[in-house]
Formats: sequence, C-alpha cells, structure tokens
Amino acid sequence: METDPISSSLSANAAVKVGLPPWTHDILDAPSSDSESEGTEDHDGSESLSDDANDTLYGDAGDKLGGKDVHAAPDSGDEAGNLSDADSVASSDIDYYMLVEERPLEALALLRTLYDERVPGGRNPELRELIGAIKQETYSAVDLVDDLRTQGTGLSEPGVLNELFYIRLSKLCSHILDSPGLFDEHPKWIREVFRICRIFCELAWREYQLCAPQTPISSATIRQRLAFIPRLLAEAWSHRDVFVKSSWMEEHIPGSSAGLRDDMHSLLIAIGILEHEGVRLGIDGVFRSLCMQFWFLSEPETADLSDEDMLACSVWSFTPHDGYSAESVGALLIENISRWVEDDICATYGAQAFLDRLVVTLRNPQVVHHRLDVISPIIGIGLRAPVFRPLFPRTRILPAIRAAVDRHTSRSKGSDLMILLNQVCLFIEYYADIEKNSEELVERAELLVRQLDAFEIIALTVVNSVLDPLDVEIACTDCLHTFCHMIIAVNDTPNASKELKKQIKKSVKRHWYKTIVDVREIVRSGNLPIGDAQVEKRGEIVASWAAFAKEYGLDPDHEEAQYLFELKRTAQFCASKDCEFHKKMPPHPTRACAGCSEVRYCSRACQLKDWKDGGHKARCKRLKQTEHSPRQR
Repeated sequence: METDPISSSLSANAAVKVGLPPWTHDILDAPSSDSESEGTEDHDGSESLSDDANDTLYGDAGDKLGGKDVHAAPDSGDEAGNLSDADSVASSDIDYYMLVEERPLEALALLRTLYDERVPGGRNPELRELIGAIKQETYSAVDLVDDLRTQGTGLSEPGVLNELFYIRLSKLCSHILDSPGLFDEHPKWIREVFRICRIFCELAWREYQLCAPQTPISSATIRQRLAFIPRLLAEAWSHRDVFVKSSWMEEHIPGSSAGLRDDMHSLLIAIGILEHEGVRLGIDGVFRSLCMQFWFLSEPETADLSDEDMLACSVWSFTPHDGYSAESVGALLIENISRWVEDDICATYGAQAFLDRLVVTLRNPQVVHHRLDVISPIIGIGLRAPVFRPLFPRTRILPAIRAAVDRHTSRSKGSDLMILLNQVCLFIEYYADIEKNSEELVERAELLVRQLDAFEIIALTVVNSVLDPLDVEIACTDCLHTFCHMIIAVNDTPNASKELKKQIKKSVKRHWYKTIVDVREIVRSGNLPIGDAQVEKRGEIVASWAAFAKEYGLDPDHEEAQYLFELKRTAQFCASKDCEFHKKMPPHPTRACAGCSEVRYCSRACQLKDWKDGGHKARCKRLKQTEHSPRQR
C-alpha cells in the first residue's frame, strides 16, 4: 500500500516544528487588523497581476511585447554607501507609499535598516508595511512595460523606469535571502518577499520579450538581477511543509499555508515562463521538485489550468540550451525526462500516484485545449519507464490518453496536433515493441487495441504528417512498422482470443484504405507543403503504408472494393448502433451529418443519441481535420 504522496515527500525533520518563532507567541495580543487570517488579499492589486501573468502564460507563445530599454549594469559602488540615506528618514508616522513614490532610493535604504534591526521571527509591522509599499511600486513598473509595447518610449528615459531602484532592490532581495530563517518570519512578510521576487521575474520576462526597434534585456542581465532566485527556491524546498494544509503555521494564522502556496505558485509560473523562453537560472532540479509538489497538492476535483501548469512548467524547464544539434537535443530530452520521471517523481510520490494524477490532467478540458502539446513528452518519453508497465492494466491512463487525443484533434491542427500525435506514436512504438520485450504480448495488444485504438491513431498521424511541414515521418513510419510486427505476432499466438484478433482486423480494415483516400484528397486539394524534403517525406510515408498492407496480408484492390461497398451500404442505414435500422433498410432515406457528411441517420433522435453516447462527437470533429469525400447517397 502506497503512502500519501505529499506526506512521503516532506523531509523527516519538517514533520514537527521545534522552537516556534516569536510572532507565534504574541499572536493573541496583536491588533485585530494584523492577526486576521490570510484568506484575503491586500489592496495592492496582487491578484490582478497574478492574473496578468497567467494570461501571458496562456497566450500565444509567439506574441512579443514592445518597448525599449537601455539596461544599466549593476552599480559597483559600496552597497552600504548606496543605502546610507536611511538615517534621514524616521521610521515612525511615515506615509510609506508617499515615501516610495517621491524618494524611492531612500525607501530602499530604510527597508534595509528596518530589516537589519528587526526582531528575527517577530511581528515587525512597520517592516511589512514598507515592503508592501515598495511592492506596489513594482506593480506599476510591470504595467508600464506592458504599456510600452507599441510605443517608442525607451525605458531608460527620465521618469519612465528607475533602473537604479531595481538594481538596488535586487541587491536587497539577495541580502534578505542570504539571511537565515526566512520561513521563521511572519507569514505576511514571507508572502511579500515571494511577491516581489515574482514581480522581478515578470518584469524580466516582459523586458526580455521587447522587440526591435526597442532593446530587450539580455539573458545574462536577467540572471544577474535574479541571482537570489536559486536561494529562495532552495529555502522553499527545505521548508516545503509550510505549503500543506497541516502546516504548523495554520495553528496560529488559519489560511497562512494557502496564502503562501498561492504566492509561491504564482512565482513558479513566472519562473516557468522564463525557462520556456530559454532564460536558464540554474535551478532546474529544485524548481521541478517544487512544481511537482504543487501539482500533487492541487485537489483533483477542483484543479484548474494554473494547477496543471505546474506539470507544464516542469516540462518547459527541459528546453534545451542553445548550441545543441537537433539530434543531440532529441537524445538529451529523452534521457533527461526519463531520468526525471523515474528517479525523481516516481521515487518521491510513487508510480501509481503519478499515473492517477496524470489521468486527472489528461481529462481536464483546459489542459487538452491549451497545454496538451506541451506536456506530451510525458506520454511519449516519461511513460516508457519500466516501472509503469505493470500498472497500465490497473489504471485508466490509456483511455485518458485516447480521450485527450480525440478532444485535442477536434480543436487543433498543424504543428501543435503533430507534436501530440508524434509523442503518442512514440509511446505506441515503445509499448508494442516485441523485439525488446516479448512478455505479456497479448495483454499489451489488448490495451493498445481496445483502450487506445492504436491503429486509428497511427492512421491519423499519417494523414496529418502529410499536411505538416515538420520532419515527423520517423514517428509514424517506425511506429507503424513496430505495431505491424506486434499484431502479426498476436495472430500467430494460440492463447490470443478470437475477439482480440477480430478487433485488430476490424480496426486495420476500417482505417487502412480510408487513410489512402484521405491522403489522395489532400494531394488533390493542392494544400501541400512544398520543397524537396516534404516531397521525400510524403514518399516515405506512402511507401510505409503500402509496405504495411503487404506485410499484414492486405490486398489493396480488395480493400478498395470493400471500402466502396461499405460506403454505399452504410449510406442506406442509420449510423446509430442502437437503432433498429442500423442493420436493416429504413422506411425512408437517411440524412447525412451536417458536420462531417460522413455518417447518416434515420432521425434527429438517433443523431443526438450517437452524438452524446455513441462517440460521434469526437469522430465528427476529427473528420473535419482531414480532407475527405462524403459518403455516397
């Protein structure tokens, strides 16, 4: 029996908090405004900024932000000298928001002084109020960079963006994170630190995406400004128990763990965006570990896209560095993701728990619509781990993959769809490979045929790969070859059931010649990528499809005649399998589905039933993704 995945991931010394910090002792004596639960957000607009970050993550990855920036290098002067104006500001009866707005550098100096003179682990309300005011100023900067997308104003112009302010704030963040005991401080202070760190990441991403004629910030400058991020994530992982509902903080401030979890979650997404853009901060291991904890922490019943983005951010962090060839990138990605899934995720949370959680992700419509191509390497690479093989029959992972493919196919086309189909074909090829593993042949064939309908997915990949300009023929042709060997071996296996052999034959005969028809329609339409490489690719795909027929024992002429006969026959019957006229002639002509023109029904009631219960909703939308001729009337 596997233990709870989150509990098993927590460090042994984190189970019980020893030596509570001072703020927990005087919590009952604190003013009511300061001792309230963490369930509400501050007035500073942090929620709207978090939403903005998520909108950016959810948007088209090709969108670019505008603006201009001439980035100053961090000053090399003495930091103590830079922040020496603190003495000119009294730390009582101050309007901190006015101070930050009118004298921002003095505000930073005061924050440094208040931080160094604080009671470690104490309430320190003035310190928290001042950092809240500084955080408010950073929100304005993020909005400003967004406003400059279509303007010619440069970020270095006076009054536009105080570059020195952010250089010193970055140093101050490093100073705070260099000090021990961040997670012994008051939860509201920790949350403010998280938020400022997140805003730094969001600001860096926006400046990094500025396009000519504006000047984007360099990745080297981003790494310099965010030098404190690795230390913050390491501390967060060491104290990951504070993010769970049973955290020791909850006993003193209810809702504190949820608040910390929300802010760290937003920070991880902001870092994930930078990782996706190729800005590597050197935190891949601990970053993925935190993302996975948050992925498992989310409630499956209420998980939304931002929860599932923890898995997407983890996969994004495998974006290869510049300088790798295409061949080395592929090999490196396979090696790294395989090791991560088996040695990190499964070792920490358990293989069964991972598959169960992945099923939830794959059945989330938001993930299917927006992230399935991103997380698809988990299917094509991650699920190859030997630890999963005995679990496939006991889980619903293959039906979840199939449902995700159907839903994604109905909404996507082109490269995004091919990325997914390519990865699913990689999984089919691995699982069907009888040369590397001939054990449990019948069981594996049952799963691929009955739960995945693997041959239909291969056929779908063949049709879409003819249309797609990317070089993806290796996935579908190699997968087809391997799957062919498997089903031939099943036919020669005495203990394979007649039902399985019949279903294999039915699937092959249903899709083989239909795929040829679809490819011919694509060629006839003229909607083909041009170029020698594309022509060669199409030739290899068509040749592999013909070779499959020869090896499996199909007669192309017979299959063509059978296909045309079925077209004519089924045009006369109702497509709903529960209808009495599915196998006998109805008293009146059938009518074609208006969506695909491929199937016909005797009545509106049968059409609705087949749409809802018979699976035509997914198939209809798949058919519209390919060129095909309607069935004859």
